[in-house]
Parts: sequence; structure tokens; C-alpha cells
Amino acid sequence: MQVDGKLDEAIAEKTGEGRYQLAISAGGAHSMADEPTDVGGLGSGPSPYQLLASALAACTTMTLLLYAERKGWDVKVRCTAVGHRKEAAQELPDVFTRRIEFEGDIDPDRKARLLEIAGRCPVHRTLTHGARVLTAETGLPAAAPATSHMVDMEALIAVAADRSTSPRHVDRSLGASLARGVTVIPTYRGRTSLARLPG
Repeated sequence: MQVDGKLDEAIAEKTGEGRYQLAISAGGAHSMADEPTDVGGLGSGPSPYQLLASALAACTTMTLLLYAERKGWDVKVRCTAVGHRKEAAQELPDVFTRRIEFEGDIDPDRKARLLEIAGRCPVHRTLTHGARVLTAETGLPAAAPATSHMVDMEALIAVAADRSTSPRHVDRSLGASLARGVTVIPTYRGRTSLARLPG
């Protein structure tokens, strides 16, 4: 099978090397997925959970960059780091902890607003609001255009621009996640400090 780089499609194919090494094709790019050596893999690429964490990290950073650009804010988002873990005793066992690193000093109100926007990024909402997975028997499943992520970010920012920044309007996607299967815990880091914000 081949994927269309212009659609939201991805394919994982066995390479013939090791037990789990896969060749990933998506968006016209090629990469590897694997498992760590201590569980029988070659360690030649990220695991599926690491790929999922990277999707949330990328979406968060892109959304914040676009939001700051549209607001005309001189705010530089250095990176977003995301970790995944399981808490078996919890109702929602999957936890993604997100840390956003900014460059320089940022106005506290703007920083709070950016953390609020991070909680609305498309991948965050997909994880916390739930999704359906359908398995097709033949051919490639139907997929949206590859531009759909950008469309979703644009829609998010358009809605955010129309809403008050009052605390009573803080997005409730994390609250909604209580009825789903995953929790995302945001943190942020400025130039010299690491601090936890309420999720």
C-alpha cells in the first residue's frame, strides 16, 4: 500500500529487520518506529506511545506559534515536551504530562492565556474528547486532507479571539476528559524556572 502525502494518512510496514522495526510513511516523509532493545526491539525509532506524545508536542507548539503570531505578541515558544505514563489504579490510566518552554520573560496574563490555548490544540482535544477507530478490510481507509490540522488550528484561534479571557471562560477540555480515557497535565517553563499550572 502507498499513502497520499496530501491526505491525513500514515502507513507502518515491516522492514524485515528485528522483531518490531517498522517503516513509517506519512506526509511525504519517512521514518522508523520500533521498540526499545530491553523489550526485544532494535531501538531504531520511537515507540507508538512516543509517536503519540510527539504528535501532542508538535500540535501544541504549532498552535501556540500561530496564536501568538495572530495576536501580534512578541512571544517565542521554544519547544513543548510531552511524557506519557500509565497510572493503573486511576479511572483514566493514560496520562500525558506536557511542559511548554518559552524564551525570555513573558507577561503573566499572556502566559496564562497561552496555557489555556494549549489546552485547546487539535491533538489535545482529540485525546481528551475521544475518537473512533474503524478497521477496513480492503484498501486504505478514507482520510481528510493533510491541511485539516491547520484548518482546525485556524478554527480554534477564530473561536478563541471571540471569547473573553475571563477565568469563567477557561476551556473545559480537561474537565471533559474525566469521562474519557486520558488526562493531559500542562506545565510551563520560562527562562530559568519550572512551575506547575492548574490543568
